[in-house]
Order: sequence, then structure tokens, then C-alpha cells
Amino acid sequence: MGIIQRQGIKDSIVTYIGVGLGAVNALFIYPYCLRNGELGLFQFLLSWAMIITPFVSLGSSNLVVRYFPTFRNDEKQHHGFLFLMLILTIIGFLLFTLLAPLAKDILPNLLVKEGEQSYYSNFTFYIVPLTLFIALNTLFINYIKNFLRIVIPTFLDIVFVKIGTGLISIFLFWGLINLVEF
Repeated sequence: MGIIQRQGIKDSIVTYIGVGLGAVNALFIYPYCLRNGELGLFQFLLSWAMIITPFVSLGSSNLVVRYFPTFRNDEKQHHGFLFLMLILTIIGFLLFTLLAPLAKDILPNLLVKEGEQSYYSNFTFYIVPLTLFIALNTLFINYIKNFLRIVIPTFLDIVFVKIGTGLISIFLFWGLINLVEF
């Protein structure tokens, strides 16, 4: 069995485990441990961060996949390609943080009905750091995949995140953390 076939099988197994964990989270843990407002807030913040991430990264995660073979050189440590992509992502993030205050009045209005004020609208600030973490995660995952290590980034991106979000939901339910820490 070749490397590609073996990696594909391992990747499929890890992906199916992630789908199973996601189903357990969505069907049992989230509805039981989170109130409707908390679940909606969690999904709202995560969705907006995922939508904004490609713009913040300025395409660096896709550039890693496309141009890494050109820069690949083990002796010269790939000519600083990862550093260059990190700088590009940080520049995009800084531009985003400069523009984010313009949207501070728009996003909370999407959380509540017209004329109502919501406790949860105070949490829209958390989209900014969440976007940075997702952009860096995507960049590193694509960079690692260039070294033909497909299973490890898939595990970290799918399984580890599903386990983590399930656990912090349970911690919130038990009162070990509050909503801000969540």
C-alpha cells in the first residue's frame, strides 16, 4: 500500500471520528449543556469568524498550498516561507482590527430583534481573536500538509476541536467556567 493510499485511509478514519464527535456534540451535549441563547451566541461568533477568516488571511493559507513547492529547500529552511505567510496573515489581521470597530454597531443588531437590547450583544468583540486563531490554525494546517502529514492536521482540526468544544460546554454546564470564559 502506497503512502498516499495509507494517508487517505487514515484521514478518512479520523474524519469519520470527527463527524461522530460532532454529531454527539450537536445532538446531546450542546442542547443539554447550553441554553438557547448561549448555543446561538456560540454558533454566531464561530460562523462570523469563519466567514471573515479568508479575508483576514489575505489568501496566505491558499498561497502555502500553491507556492510551497517553489520555496521548498531543506538546507535553506524553505527560504523563510512560513514566516512570510505569517507576516501576511498578521498584516491582514491588523487591517481587520482597524476596520472591525466600523461593524461594532451592525453585528449586535443581528443578534436581537429590532428595539431590544441583548446581554449577548456584548460578546461580539470575541469575533476578533477567534478570527485570528482560526486564520493561524488554517495556515499551519495547510503548511503541515505540504510535508505529506495529512492525518495530524486533520486530527487537530476536526477531532481535537470537537472534543474541546464539547468539554468546555460541559464545564459551562457544571459551573466550572462562566459564559465569558466559555
